[in-house]
Amino acid sequence: MPASRTLGRWLVLTAMVLLLGPMTAVQAKKAIITMRDGRVIEGDVVRETPDAITLDIQGIETTLPRKDITNLEFTKSLLDEYKERKAGIKPDQKGDWYALARWLYDQNSAEADQLAQTELKALLAQHPNYQAAQILLTVVEKRQAERNQTVRPGPVAPPPPGPPPSDVPTDDEPLMLTKPQAQLLKVYEVDLSTKPRVIVPQPVADRFYETYRNQPVLESFQGATGKRRFLRLEGYEQLSHIFQARARDLYDQVIVRDEPNSLKTFRSKINPLYLARYCGACHGKPDSEKFYVFTERSSSESAAYSNFLILNRATATGENLIDYTQPRRSLLVQYGLPSHEATTPHPEVPGRRPYYTGLKDKRIEMITNWIQNDLNRVTPLSYPIEYEIPQRGPQAPKSSPPADKAAPKAGNG
Repeated sequence: MPASRTLGRWLVLTAMVLLLGPMTAVQAKKAIITMRDGRVIEGDVVRETPDAITLDIQGIETTLPRKDITNLEFTKSLLDEYKERKAGIKPDQKGDWYALARWLYDQNSAEADQLAQTELKALLAQHPNYQAAQILLTVVEKRQAERNQTVRPGPVAPPPPGPPPSDVPTDDEPLMLTKPQAQLLKVYEVDLSTKPRVIVPQPVADRFYETYRNQPVLESFQGATGKRRFLRLEGYEQLSHIFQARARDLYDQVIVRDEPNSLKTFRSKINPLYLARYCGACHGKPDSEKFYVFTERSSSESAAYSNFLILNRATATGENLIDYTQPRRSLLVQYGLPSHEATTPHPEVPGRRPYYTGLKDKRIEMITNWIQNDLNRVTPLSYPIEYEIPQRGPQAPKSSPPADKAAPKAGNG
């Protein structure tokens, strides 16, 4: 082959490498691997062979033999999930664009922050007075600068004024649950009898074992052999012991892969058809009374889980919307009935029509079964999730008085 042609082909290949660049963390396929010794390892897939898989774990390439792997699960890359979330947002949905940027910020990576910055700048170009977006952009850019900053001698400049990142105000946009909050809700609603896919990362399992190894909950796992047996347990079995020990400080570090039936039923049936469409006709408006419910993308986890928590915490006329002891007396049921058949009729609203046809409507049985059999548990406890019930919708008056609150409910611990 002539030298000129070889040189030309080399130049083309070099240009392609420079143009495409290495696979970034945004583009990489991610994997969650469970090893035979109980370890759970997460990282970006660098390469795969029939005998091994190599992950990039915080910048370090680690090769894992397939013979030592008991479970391999691939997850969406950040870029894939970002594109999926963005595809469902319409141009005029200001709050959803902000929620997308906030989700990117919560991922806490350089690539996600870059995408968040792009989205926030585009949002502010359309809504230059959007205070929450302005503050979040400042926080994102500050974190980017800190990542890029090299260590130099001399005094450290004070941080710019403003709230810490976790307290970014929402201004006129009610925020949905964050991804970690939604994951914690899954932990509290999980039904271990279904043997769900649960991941207890090895550092969490180690910490639990070292803390409770002398307690009755781990009396059958004593010594080095016992610890190895505990680490080899399925994730849902480890979580069962964590629940028994009431180790609540570890709950938010557990990952529940399978959606609990209580949340799945609510997200697929109750929320989109009843809460978002029917209740949302009034409570989904900017001037909603008592509390606000999310009506956009009502089948998504973020909207549905937020409405689930609102439903558990909100009250009307001093009563809870869900009655765990007498499900048919729940206001969730009573307020959808024709007034003459309800024990507690819905307050008069011009133009309101009942959701149920009457007491024999089969949808009532579906909801009462959900309350009695699916929700964890019949005895209401408190979800340890810091979330304020939105009192008003987007662009609500800031002087709106707060609505009454009720103690939240929960299960599993």
